[in-house]
Amino acid sequence: MSTYVANDGLPEGAYRVTITLREPFFEPSGKLGKNTLPEKYASHMTSGLTAKVKAGANEINFDLTK
Repeated sequence: MSTYVANDGLPEGAYRVTITLREPFFEPSGKLGKNTLPEKYASHMTSGLTAKVKAGANEINFDLTK
């Protein structure tokens, strides 16, 4: 997770979460690859996913359904 610079983490707090899995990540043309997960997870408005970040190390897992 990154906020302002690569790998800097997130401030403590509650977040709405989006998840995408692009294969390939970039097409040869430079365009983003196809998202292989259901589209509902690509938007914070429809994913229904949330996470609470606390101080220190955090591990957050999501069970995704089709």
